[in-house]
Amino acid sequence: MISVVIPAYNASSTLGDCLRAIRQSSYTDYEVIVVDDHSTDDTADIAAQHDCQVLRLEENLGAAVAKNLGAREARGDIVLFTDADILLQADTLRLVTQCMVDPKVTGVVGLLGPDLRYNDFGSN
Repeated sequence: MISVVIPAYNASSTLGDCLRAIRQSSYTDYEVIVVDDHSTDDTADIAAQHDCQVLRLEENLGAAVAKNLGAREARGDIVLFTDADILLQADTLRLVTQCMVDPKVTGVVGLLGPDLRYNDFGSN
């Protein structure tokens, strides 16, 4: 199983699309953990609407702390970190799993696709 961990801070404008993209996955053995980093918007409510585990930090501690919390709660053999403004492709989880079968592979890094979600990506 793959555990998809998403740190999220005030991500209400992008998180829903991110979670819908994961649900389009051709690989079905996964869980999704959203770690709400003490958002002031409805990030946690959006996450709760998408059948995933939602963890909430009591104060804003940053993405690294949120990722570590999510990783500690993960049940999968593989932990995949992504951000709340990323749209995974339908075959991403399958491809990661295939790569991780090789005992020489200890990690996989994804690259951005040719179509960026924001015109001002460099400033993000």
